[in-house]
Amino acid sequence: MQAAVEESSVEIHPEFTLAFVEFDDQGRLWNRQQLALLEHTLEKENSRPDTSGVAVVVFAHGWRHGCGVCDSNVTCFRSFLRQIQMDAQVAVRISGGRIRPKRIVGIYVGWRGLSSKVQPMLSLSFWARKHVAERIAENDLIELLTRIELFVERANANDPYLARLILIGHSFGGTMMYGAIANILKERVIQAAPPPGDPNAPEGVIHGFGDLVLLINPAFEASAYAPLDELAGEFRRFAPTQTPVLVTVASETDNPNGFWFPLGRRLDTMSQHTGERSTRREIVTAVGNYEPFWTHRLSAASRPPSAAGHRASRARGCSCELPVDPIEDAEARYLTSLLEGEGMIAASAAGAPMTLGRALLTPLRPMDPGAPFWVVRASDEVIHGHSGIFTTYMMDFIRRIIIERGVRERPRA
Repeated sequence: MQAAVEESSVEIHPEFTLAFVEFDDQGRLWNRQQLALLEHTLEKENSRPDTSGVAVVVFAHGWRHGCGVCDSNVTCFRSFLRQIQMDAQVAVRISGGRIRPKRIVGIYVGWRGLSSKVQPMLSLSFWARKHVAERIAENDLIELLTRIELFVERANANDPYLARLILIGHSFGGTMMYGAIANILKERVIQAAPPPGDPNAPEGVIHGFGDLVLLINPAFEASAYAPLDELAGEFRRFAPTQTPVLVTVASETDNPNGFWFPLGRRLDTMSQHTGERSTRREIVTAVGNYEPFWTHRLSAASRPPSAAGHRASRARGCSCELPVDPIEDAEARYLTSLLEGEGMIAASAAGAPMTLGRALLTPLRPMDPGAPFWVVRASDEVIHGHSGIFTTYMMDFIRRIIIERGVRERPRA
């Protein structure tokens, strides 16, 4: 199997399809044929007679990883996609076949996150790799993401629920994702804002990029996020049907972003001046570690039977032991009712913790329940350190907000 897929940029598995798109250190597509093959693959998978559209999951990896066929991020992303498909089958079973599964199409954004395997060059590569991630964000990644979003819009022209799009960026992959779409999000926030001088004008819905952008332990500075936070702060309230657009989740035990990031930023910005609206702390602190932006804390609500949620994923050979327990039947029944159009979105009292499967989401400050931008602190069992990102609790959290994202216009319980 390894030899069969090593020379191909598209893998067709029984449970999912995985496509690779690679970038060089200058931010350019490594090979435009990969992009053409991806677009062909999306159209083909969307027309399969045995499924109901596609669920596209784009994943950009971070520091110390690449796109080798047995890279631990590649193998664990395969396992992650397989788990999504397994969970979808539970919903099909509970619905008695009324729900048809979507074909899972993963897109792995590959780049040279691992530039050295020898210490101290391995650790010191943190800053050089950050600059490469920023170049990718500024260049051809924008084209890739735009083409994927346009495909989803075409697929949904006659049925708005046919195709789904989720972007996930980890570490410097989060840097890339945010850098590529930040200005698009700012534009869409401004478009949704009520006209100035009309206090009675209703707020519009802020449309995100795809269905959801999820950044996990992203390695970019708080000052880059500040303009978006400021624009959102100008809304008196958000539309009743507003959904999460950008969710950042940062582990409380993330050492690279807690130590290496501020150290590198202090060196990078030694000669830079800050204005009245830019603080030194903002420009040297990773966005997920900047307390003024925190909106929620994510922790464990209950211990899974196998206690898998606390284990870090482990890659052995060319496979990954993914520490994720299957979806619970009670959670699956709730999500299935939403997908069938029969259920209402669960709600809790303002400021009260909310159970999302086996995860517990606790607001850290008073906030509008329709806030489109979240910065979530995660306990160690939810995200273990910098790279233990695929856990039972994260899976429950991601699954819940994605499905509720697609049905948010229905009333709350």
